[in-house]
Amino acid sequence: MNAVHNPEGRFEYELEVFRKEADEAAQHLYSYLTMHAVAGENKPIRQLFNSEPLFWLTALRALQTSFFIVLGRIFSQESEHNLDRLLRVAEEYQRIFSRDELARRKRGIAGLDVEKYVLKAYVPTSDDFREFRRRVQARRRVYEGSEIARQIVTALLEQGIKVLYVTHMYELAHGLWLKGDPRSLFLRAERLPDGTRTFRMTEGEPLETSYGADLYRKIFQRNLKISTAEEARAG
Repeated sequence: MNAVHNPEGRFEYELEVFRKEADEAAQHLYSYLTMHAVAGENKPIRQLFNSEPLFWLTALRALQTSFFIVLGRIFSQESEHNLDRLLRVAEEYQRIFSRDELARRKRGIAGLDVEKYVLKAYVPTSDDFREFRRRVQARRRVYEGSEIARQIVTALLEQGIKVLYVTHMYELAHGLWLKGDPRSLFLRAERLPDGTRTFRMTEGEPLETSYGADLYRKIFQRNLKISTAEEARAG
C-alpha cells in the first residue's frame, strides 16, 4: 500500500512506479527482439537455438507474455497503479508544478539563481492534462484491440487453423511478424520511394504507412487546385 500522503510525495511515488513498469516492459520487449535479431544474423547462434528449440521457444514466449502483462498493468484501469492514476494525482495537485513550488525545491542549490531559473519553467495547464489523457486513451485503444486480436489469431493457429485477414492494426501485424513464424506470410500494398502506389501486393515487413495520407493529398490538393482555378476565373 502507498503510505505517502503529501501531494508531492504521492506524485513522485506514482511516477516511480510508472518508471519501473516502463523499464520492465522495455527490457522484455528488447530482449525478445534481440534474441530474434542475433539468431537471424548469426548462423552458429541460430544452430544453438535450433538444438534446443523447446527451451528457446519457451523463453521467447515468456518474454512476450511478460511484456503484455506489464502493458496491462500500465494501461488497465483495474490495475492499482496505472497511467490514469498517475495523471489523476498530477491533475489533482497541479500546484506542485507551480513556479513557487519549483523555487522551493531548488532553493539551497549552490550557484543556482532560483528566481531566474523558475522564470524559464513551463507550468502545465488543465488543457495539457486533458491532452495527456486523450493520448493515453488513444494508446490504450491500440493496446486493447491489438492484444485481443493477437490472442484470437494465436489460439486459431495453435488449433491448426489457417488464418487470413486484412488489418489496419500495425501493432498486431508487426508484432506477429517479429515472431518470425515460418508458417506466416505477410503481404502489403507496394509503394514506390516517391509515394506512388502500384496496386500490387508484395511480401515484406508490415509498415505504418497507409492509404489515408495518399487519399488526403489526392482529394484535398485536387479540391484546392479547383478552388484556386475558380477564384482566378472569377477575378
